[in-house]
Formats: sequence, structure tokens, C-alpha cells
Amino acid sequence: MSNVTLLMNEYQVTYDEGYVLSSVDRYRRQKRVYPWFIVTKVICALGLSALLAVIVYGAVSTTGQAVPLILIAVVISTFLALLVQGPRLDYFFLKRRLQKSSFYGDDTRIGVSGSGVSISTPKSQTVLQWSAFTKATRVRGGFLVFCAPAVFHWWPDDALVAGTVEEVWRLVTANVGVCESENA
Repeated sequence: MSNVTLLMNEYQVTYDEGYVLSSVDRYRRQKRVYPWFIVTKVICALGLSALLAVIVYGAVSTTGQAVPLILIAVVISTFLALLVQGPRLDYFFLKRRLQKSSFYGDDTRIGVSGSGVSISTPKSQTVLQWSAFTKATRVRGGFLVFCAPAVFHWWPDDALVAGTVEEVWRLVTANVGVCESENA
């Protein structure tokens, strides 16, 4: 009967770019500093744009001395482009590191039961007791279950192959003790 309980709620995910990028996206969206971060980026972008405009105006209005100003304008333009493209660059490097993982492309099964969580891949098998989890957050489309502030497991609702979201919600709230719900 223990095995039946263990397999009552089961997720099946493929450890690939789609899964990892969606889990990182869900994690970043639930962090509370996100709006402040955007305001900071907008202020920096406006400041760099204004500085770039002043330098370009100076380069256009000067005769013969424009080369140093153009070099400074190129450097500022590069930083402005990096500011705008930051998340895309982050995801690019994340994908490169992911493809070097020995688990890349593996099907992962996550079993959620009253006794804990079991995670199995073709190369490994792990069982975590509920006491290993410190917090859980219900976000749109799934659960983020934390072992530490930045160490989490992403359980997407569409990957649930056995059991129900309501049963997983009940197990998480009963065993983790802290389960926030966000309407993200």
C-alpha cells in the first residue's frame, strides 16, 4: 500500500531547456523585488540614453576631434544594449550550461505522497522527506517547492500524470506548513 500512496500523485517532466527556463521564469516572477528592479533598469537606460545623446551631439558639432567622442558613444551604446538584452543573455548562458549536464534530456518522474517526494531519472533516484522543504508557493501553472531560499523544485500542473492538483496542494500545505498562493 505504501507504493500505491507514493505513486498517487506523479509528475513527469523532461529535463530540457523548456522545463528549466520555465522553472527559472516562475521563480523570478514570484520574487518580490521584481518591480523595483525594472524601475532601476529604466532609470539607468534613460540616464545612459541622455549621456549618449550629449556625446553624439558633441561629436557632430565638433570638427576634427570627434573620434574620442565616437569611441565613448560606442562604449555607452554597448552598455545600453547589454542593459536591454540582460535576460536574454542570462538565458543564453543558462542554456549552454544546461546542455553540458549529464541529465539533459532525461525524463524525470516526481512522486508526491504523504511520506515525502521521490525523484527518479534513468541515472538517479532520490527520496526527500517533507522536512527537507522550507517553503512552497502556488503560482499560476504549478508549485515552487523550496529546500533553501534559492534552491527550488518546479512542479508544473500540466506535467501531472497521476493524481490531482488539489491532492498535491493538500499534501504540500499539510507537510511544508508554509504555502503561499499567488495569482501570477
